[in-house]
Amino acid sequence: MEKPMLFWEWERLESYVENNFFQISDPGKLLSPIRSVRVWRDQNLRIVMETKSAEHPMTAREQEYPPGTVRVNDDVVHFTSPGGGVAHAFGVDIRKSKTNTNHQHGKHETVQTCSLHHFESNTSYKGAVAYTFDWIANVERRHYFWPDGVQESTQEISTRTLGYGTDPVTFTATSSEDSGSRNCLDINVGGFRIILGSSKLATELDNTKPGYILYIGDPDEETRKRIRDSLSFALGFPIIYLGYAKHREDFKLLSLKAINGYSMDGRAFNVPVMPPAPICVPPGSNMLDKGKVETVANSFFANYSNYSLSSLNWIYWHAVTAPVHMAAAYFGAAIEKIQKKYIEGQGKNFNNLIIPKQKYNTLKRSIFAAIKECDLSIEDKKTFEEKINGGNVVSLKVRSQRFFDHIGLDMGSAELTAWQRRNDAAHGNELADGDYISLIRDTKLLKLILHRIVLKITGASALYIDYYSLNFPERELTRGVSE
Repeated sequence: MEKPMLFWEWERLESYVENNFFQISDPGKLLSPIRSVRVWRDQNLRIVMETKSAEHPMTAREQEYPPGTVRVNDDVVHFTSPGGGVAHAFGVDIRKSKTNTNHQHGKHETVQTCSLHHFESNTSYKGAVAYTFDWIANVERRHYFWPDGVQESTQEISTRTLGYGTDPVTFTATSSEDSGSRNCLDINVGGFRIILGSSKLATELDNTKPGYILYIGDPDEETRKRIRDSLSFALGFPIIYLGYAKHREDFKLLSLKAINGYSMDGRAFNVPVMPPAPICVPPGSNMLDKGKVETVANSFFANYSNYSLSSLNWIYWHAVTAPVHMAAAYFGAAIEKIQKKYIEGQGKNFNNLIIPKQKYNTLKRSIFAAIKECDLSIEDKKTFEEKINGGNVVSLKVRSQRFFDHIGLDMGSAELTAWQRRNDAAHGNELADGDYISLIRDTKLLKLILHRIVLKITGASALYIDYYSLNFPERELTRGVSE
């Protein structure tokens, strides 16, 4: 007999709906009355709902939305349970309807299978939230030696009663099983104590590398996303968010939410674990140093609203999982976005001009005078004047060089060469035949440039890991990579 999953192990969406005897109180667009309902997460981390009804679907029905319609799916199905719990399925989309009819017995059943955007529920319990679990996937338990332990203790009480009547004989025996392992990380991020860990499931979902983040307290959703993104950057792998569960001090469940997991079509599970800064001791080992992880994560967290870091997690992991010929463009776009935000924040402290403004105004007047003497249409003259008005801005290449100088990062010769690769990818320039090795190496350098920028402007580390050179040495952040 398979052991039931305990509430601290992982999400229990299907058993929660089943064990609390949820029934649909408002079916929305589904066929009703509904005899039974099932909600679960499939192996692709999508939420699925299946309902069974005795009703016949309409045979001739106009399409609700014409093909090609772009819309936000706001269709909802509501649930209630005998214990006082309520639940709601949002973004209900009927994917399949299957009918079974037994003409001999006059029975009919229609099974409707739906995809959901997310599922939320509140139980009948009230009170303050003491513990919040974020259910996540892609926690690679084997890459790191985790610094903190998990102790498991299971007790089983067995009884046997012999005899009948008023004086039976009852025997009782107690057995226990204790175990322990190191598979979690207990640190403070953003003012909250959090424990990141991995779970071992006896289901087909175990290959999604299930895990959790336990927050002591009740941080809001925005704060928890900020913490997840900070941990993801520090540890070097994309964390896939699946929802949450909130519990009281006595561990009673107050509420839960399950959402579709986004794994970039499964590519997230194949990303090599590569932290941008040294977070293990001794160097070159996989033994996590709690202090180093905490420093990098908190630095990212503190600067989350600056330099477009709030959107970096999305851009960065799509760059990591992109086809090699396009990854350079994605990394380059992320670098430019951060540069732009940083330069905007510096204001007059950053020189973005080719020559001083006063000198350019003198030059501009001379150019305008020359244009007037040319035999040009009014429209052409206007076009030239608009270009000249904005012509005192340095090129992207020069601005990047000034940016690196401004934040104190030396660009090695190899990195300067790689920067051109970003332009080739962005503009679709043809790749010379046989140049794929250079393409891969230059893309690695662009990734390193991005790492160095983020580590520098957030103050997360004085060192970075050079994934371009053999044996991945640790280098001073100010020093670039040279051939």
